[in-house]
Amino acid sequence: MKTLKHQIEIKGNIETVFEKITTVDGFKSWWTDDVSYSLEDKLFIFGFNNHLVVFEMRMIEKIENTIVKYKCVGENPEWTDTYLYFKLKTIEDGKTLVRFEHTNWKDGSPSVAKCNTDWGHLMYFLKDAVEKNISNPFMS
Repeated sequence: MKTLKHQIEIKGNIETVFEKITTVDGFKSWWTDDVSYSLEDKLFIFGFNNHLVVFEMRMIEKIENTIVKYKCVGENPEWTDTYLYFKLKTIEDGKTLVRFEHTNWKDGSPSVAKCNTDWGHLMYFLKDAVEKNISNPFMS
């Protein structure tokens, strides 16, 4: 199984970063503007390309301002049963260190390289959303 890893420092408090990775409005500011959430199922639904591509992610772990983990569910075969894992830490000068992993990719999965590139870009969109307080999702 493959794991994609990224790390970035963000000039912003940990609470703001945590909000960006755990709320509909937060995700809409840096990932995609097509996001919904079911409180009952703890399920985020992310739509891309006019909802032609949909990723469903269930929040399975949440430690306030520290860790959030999602399990990818739904019918997208490349992402199903993979996990998104964010780990946050306050570092010097009020910055937040974000460590991100997208784990459990099947060996030989054709999407790994593209997704790794996309996640690299997405980390900078997250950074801009926090540091510049803007909403400019990577995918609209």
